[in-house]
Amino acid sequence: GTGILHTTSCAMMGWGLASVWHDRRFGRLALGFGGAVIFHGLWNLLSMLVGLDALLEFGGLLGNVVAAAPALLVSLAVIMLVILTFANRRLRRGIQNAAT
Repeated sequence: GTGILHTTSCAMMGWGLASVWHDRRFGRLALGFGGAVIFHGLWNLLSMLVGLDALLEFGGLLGNVVAAAPALLVSLAVIMLVILTFANRRLRRGIQNAAT
C-alpha cells in the first residue's frame, strides 16, 4: 500500500512540475500538489487510526471510521492504481503521437 501511495504522490508532483516547466501551467502544479497532500494525509490518518485502535477504544462516529479504515485504505490503493494506470496510458499515447 505505501509503495503505491508514494509512487502516485511522486507521479502527481512530477506531472505538476513538468507542466509548469514545459507549458507554464501552474494550475496543474496546484492540482498535483493538492492531490498528493490529500492522498497522503488520508492514508496517514487512516493508518494511525488503525494503529491507535489497538490502544484506545473509539466509540461513536470515530469508532465507525476506525472499523471501516482497512476497507478505506484498500479503496485508496485501488483509486491510486487507477490514477497511475490512466496517467500511464495517456502519457504513452502522447509519446506515440509525438513520434509520428
